[in-house]
Amino acid sequence: MEKITDLNNRFEQESNERYDSFKIDDAVNQLSQISEDAYLEAPKWLGGSEKFVCLSIDLNESSVLSARKNPSTMAKLYDYFTQNIVDILNISDIKADYIDIKGDGVFGIYQEPKAIERAFIAAVTFRTFFDKVVKQKFKTYFDIDLGCKAAICKDNILVKKIGTRKYNNEVWAGRLVNNTYKTMSLSDSIKNSDKDASNNDLLIVSEPVFDHLRDNHKDYSIMSCGCPDMTTPIPLWSSFDVSEEKDVIGDKVFYLRSLWCSKHGDEFLEKILNS
Repeated sequence: MEKITDLNNRFEQESNERYDSFKIDDAVNQLSQISEDAYLEAPKWLGGSEKFVCLSIDLNESSVLSARKNPSTMAKLYDYFTQNIVDILNISDIKADYIDIKGDGVFGIYQEPKAIERAFIAAVTFRTFFDKVVKQKFKTYFDIDLGCKAAICKDNILVKKIGTRKYNNEVWAGRLVNNTYKTMSLSDSIKNSDKDASNNDLLIVSEPVFDHLRDNHKDYSIMSCGCPDMTTPIPLWSSFDVSEEKDVIGDKVFYLRSLWCSKHGDEFLEKILNS
């Protein structure tokens, strides 16, 4: 092994060379370029003016659960929770264009066409499955009250592969992934400010994402269908002020508590995807 002094000198020289040669390739418009052009050794990052959509889904308070439950229980939980997110993000009609596992959660990135629509459908589909199946299973067998949170944002990307030829991974330095996780982290603040949301697993979206859904799919994503006993549809979303928050897109975010309606969910899903 090299001497410590020699290692320090070599790493400093190589790092400074990368730092001085840093550049951004700003012509990215397809996520396939991440695997094809995300230069490993070269100090070049992929970016550009194209905006992409990110959906992140995470487990609530997993560190608290890990401290209370034995490792085998937590392993079953992570496997059950995380694999089902990945499976839903791989459904053909709403498939994410890039999927990554981050801790006990998953994020997917979507490019046009129908980027927001596919992310929204995937988010509500998972939350419905989580509520109907995952929560019930772990409550019944392990007495665990599970919660999850999700967020969708739209923004630019900045990404590079870092590592070696054998061991490497994409590192996301741009606003898209960071903003999505920041938006998702607002879940507790929203629940503290809205007692009606305190017992729900929220989907939180940035203002541009909400505006797109409102402008293009108001009847199927913004308003309820009127079930189970109402005759008049009502708004499904509430807003939350984020004007004082750093690294969050816009002055407010919007959050959704509802799941797919058992009677009209398939109909709404198809209309959002195909209209």
